Amino acid sequence: MDKKKNQEWRQKVIERDKCCAICLRSDVRLNVHHLIPKQFEKFRYDVNNGIVLCTHHHTLGKFSPHKNAIWFAKWLYNNKRDTYDWVIENLPVK
Repeated sequence: MDKKKNQEWRQKVIERDKCCAICLRSDVRLNVHHLIPKQFEKFRYDVNNGIVLCTHHHTLGKFSPHKNAIWFAKWLYNNKRDTYDWVIENLPVK
């Protein structure tokens, strides 16, 4: 993975979202989560393929995409429907 491209992608997603999509906090460490795994190179640096999450909601919390993908998919469906639809439309495996 290209470190510079990844940093540029991360910065663009943070500039777009500005805070954690779940708790809406911006005063904490912000991470950017790949909705379609970064192993799928076609979408690796697509800004639509990122969502800003605080560290807790990204990896640490009980309800985070890395610990509970089903919960996160339902959350995305209920709270970020356009993003959810984009993911479903672009999933490499249908």
